[in-house]
Amino acid sequence: MKLRRRNYNWWLGIGCVLIVLPMIVGCSGNTQQSNQTSSTFLQLLKLQPDSALSTASTGQAYILMNDFAKIRDVYGISLPTTGDEQDLDNYLLAMFNADHSLGTSSPNHLQYVYGSGFSPEYLEKESIRSANVGYGPTNVDASIESSTGLGLIGNFNPQATQTAFKEQTGWPQWAKDDYTTENYQNITINSWGDVNGNIGDLLDMLGPPDTDELGRACPLAVTPTNVFYSSSTANIKLMIDTSLGKSTSMADDPKYASVAKGLTELGAYSAIISNTTTSDFAPNNPLTDTGIQLQPYLTFGSGEGKDNEGIYQAVVLVYGDNKSAANNAGILQTRIDQESFTDGTNTTPWKQIITDSKISVEGNMILAKVYDTQPGFLSDVEEFPFRLPLLAHQ
Repeated sequence: MKLRRRNYNWWLGIGCVLIVLPMIVGCSGNTQQSNQTSSTFLQLLKLQPDSALSTASTGQAYILMNDFAKIRDVYGISLPTTGDEQDLDNYLLAMFNADHSLGTSSPNHLQYVYGSGFSPEYLEKESIRSANVGYGPTNVDASIESSTGLGLIGNFNPQATQTAFKEQTGWPQWAKDDYTTENYQNITINSWGDVNGNIGDLLDMLGPPDTDELGRACPLAVTPTNVFYSSSTANIKLMIDTSLGKSTSMADDPKYASVAKGLTELGAYSAIISNTTTSDFAPNNPLTDTGIQLQPYLTFGSGEGKDNEGIYQAVVLVYGDNKSAANNAGILQTRIDQESFTDGTNTTPWKQIITDSKISVEGNMILAKVYDTQPGFLSDVEEFPFRLPLLAHQ
């Protein structure tokens, strides 16, 4: 799944906050192999409130998840063994070019995940580094983003974060003046005020304490196993409550939990989950078809993985009952074998792009691996949902 950097509704919207709290959530322990016995994607959903997609019409229409630990495992990438900046750059470049030999520019995970330190466009200048916030990209095992904010799973040191904030090395004067802390459920929230869409001082962009591309000190939350990053203290508190089980998470919704487990079973290392489909955007969709279509599904997941056959799109469709799932598995295979799509000018049979597919049914879910001649074409989230016409429904 190929991605490039995007703007996020929560990031542009309200505020910037950093939190430090002690809590335990399942994670890979920052090893080079991802432990998928317990779905990393399901653990990530526990960091997002159940309302994360309910306001998709005014925010991000999907949840984006990355399992960086699995990516390191799949592509044989080692973590740096020293704190040398060049070693870090080499690690980031290895991640960004993981599947270069396969003829694609980069897989889904190698986009700009702000707050994680993965920034392909700013290797030499990036605010999310140990000296500024107490952690960097080598501490991150997995990420999840929604219109509410960003959650990370990994191996972090909250005390290092607090020390960096106490020292305020390199902070511009406004950051020193605006810096406040708030105790919330015995958790320290570090804040520079809500942004409310304002642009900061561009001379301070991508620097301490954790300024973004618009020069604003934005959300960051550090615990031994998690980071929370959002646009306002209200969103940070909501994610804290969710992670502590004090409010309902996306993992508590069977539709989304099933998708997360299905994506794990399919071996995906990055994915989207959404309740908005290609059909909802048909008037603006540059890729359409007129063949037999799927029946409406409740929600879906689409991600990327890699096995001995190559890179594939992982697909999970959740239906209301087992019979509907079984019927639509056949329809999906028919679409691949017999139908075509058009870009408004040219019509292309799906089988000309798709080289192989493996479709199965588990209860009310369809699980599929779809291999294509243009890795990333079927699952380019930057074009979401326009790049997913294969999943168009009635």
